[in-house]
Parts: sequence; C-alpha cells; structure tokens
Amino acid sequence: MGNAVESCFIIIDGKITPETLTEFKAVLTDRMDGFKVLLNSDGGSFKTGLALGRFIREQGLHTEVGRVAYAASGLNSGAFERFDSIEDGQCVSACAYAFLGGVVRKIYGESRLGFHRFYLAQGDLPGEGGLAAGQLVAADVISYLIEMGVDARIFVTASSAGETAMNYPTPDELKEFDLVTPTGFSPFTIEPYQQGIIAVSRRLDQTRAYDHAYQLTAYCRNGQPHFLMTADHPGVGDDGQGAEDAVVELDGRRIRVSGFSLRNDDANSYFTFQMAQSDVPSILSAQHLSVMYMLPRVAGGPQDAEIETTETDHEMLSAAFRFCF
Repeated sequence: MGNAVESCFIIIDGKITPETLTEFKAVLTDRMDGFKVLLNSDGGSFKTGLALGRFIREQGLHTEVGRVAYAASGLNSGAFERFDSIEDGQCVSACAYAFLGGVVRKIYGESRLGFHRFYLAQGDLPGEGGLAAGQLVAADVISYLIEMGVDARIFVTASSAGETAMNYPTPDELKEFDLVTPTGFSPFTIEPYQQGIIAVSRRLDQTRAYDHAYQLTAYCRNGQPHFLMTADHPGVGDDGQGAEDAVVELDGRRIRVSGFSLRNDDANSYFTFQMAQSDVPSILSAQHLSVMYMLPRVAGGPQDAEIETTETDHEMLSAAFRFCF
C-alpha cells in the first residue's frame, strides 16, 4: 500500500503451521520498512501461535486483523497483482493468540477475532497426554495472556464454549478484555500549572513513524486561547514551512491561527497555536477537534492530535480558557 512506512505490512494469510514462525522471521530480516502485521487465518498450530505472538511482542510490532485485497496492475508492461487495500477478514484459534502479541492491536472494519477451546495435536503435547498435559498448557496460556496485558477471563470464556464452538468477542468485550488497544487521545483533564490551570489530553497508544504527537495542552495566556502540541521527535520542524502550515479544525472547519511558534529541545518538539478569543465558544461546542502542523515527511511528517470531544471535555476546556473571555 504505497511506499510510506505506516502503510507497509507483513501479511500472514492462511493456516499457521510449525514453519510459520521461521518464515516470519525470514521475512522480517529481509524487510527494512513497516511495523504492522496483517492477520487473516482460521488458525492452525496452537503452539506456533503462542510462539509467534511472543516474537511479535519482542519485535515491538503492531497487529491488525484484516484481509489483503489485490488489484491487477500492468506497471512497466508487466502483469502482476499489487497490494491495493484491506478488507474484512478473520483471525481465529491459534491466529487469535498470535494477534495478541501486538504492542498495538486493531481490528479492521467488520473483521472478527475468535477464540475456542484449544486443541493439541500429539506433537504439541508438552509431555504425556491427558489431564496433566492439559493443565500445563492451560497454565501457559494464562501466563501468556497476562504477559500480553490481556484479561485472562477471555480464556475462561473461550473454554466454556462447546468443543467446536467459536467465541467472537463483541466490540464491548474486545475493549473490556483488553484484546484491542486504545488509540487516539484521552479525554481532557485539568492540571495545575504555575498560578493557573491547564487542560491536558494525552496519547493512548504509542507514537511511531510519522506520528509523534503525544500530548495536547489547552491554556489561556494574555487573554488568548492557546493549544500546545508536544511531539517526541527532537529537532522536528527544522524544515517546516512556517505558520501557514499550522492548522486547527473544529468539526472539519478550519479556523484561523493568529499566532504560531515552534521550539525544540533534546527530547521533544513544541508546537504552539494561538487562536482568537472569538473562537473559544466554537471550540467549546465542537464535537471533533484537530490540531495539526503540516510538516514535510522528510522532517518528520504531519504532527496531528485529533479528539472526539464530549461534554466533559468541553467543561475541562472551559476551565482552561476561563481567563480568555
């Protein structure tokens, strides 16, 4: 999908076999870009699924459930199929446990994640067959779930289903059991700062590639509302275009940034956006807030903080902007 690092995937599609981990490691060694693993599989070797998940976590990779869609291409007069888009897929059984290895875990569209009672082929048994072997494997699974930061209740839920039944967690259960990781920015909270207060929203997932913004701060200074976006990319902005690339949007409508500044230190970059007093009511009623600096990709890429705001967010922002009126 293009030549941008964030749109590069390692694709696992089809049955997970004992050879899958070795093949995966070989692909990982050969590639230079990308950090996402796209999974679409009906399962396979349970033991390999756990090992694959642990290796994915060790490498700090993201996982996503979805199916690759190919499109015909005749580039340079050669007929071939190219990676065109992602469609709904499913990742069940051993694949679901491999998916849990992602440091960031997402499910594309209506894709499904499924769990059932584990089944051990004779070669997968950790010792003699029977109850003792099953207990050892169950302990390893629970340990794996805890290791991956997942609620172990999903193991109980999966085990309570019939021998051939598949349990597909609902969207609420995906969040409740920590099967998918939070993304975006948190709701605003109030914090003291010097002689006043500020409203702060922090990133819920990890920064990566061209996505370095991790905090958005709202405050009032000299009677003017400000946003401060902080990015964990020191020196970013050296090749920026200036204040004309500072963007604040409310429900998709761009408002004027009356003042902009950028400074760096050894660890972070700080983008300060100043708006007009007259924009405060619009900020406090907007349902979607976007603060962005359009930095060229060679200098770090666009830095962006987007928040779906609630009434509580509006109250926090109102408190931070109270001296702007």
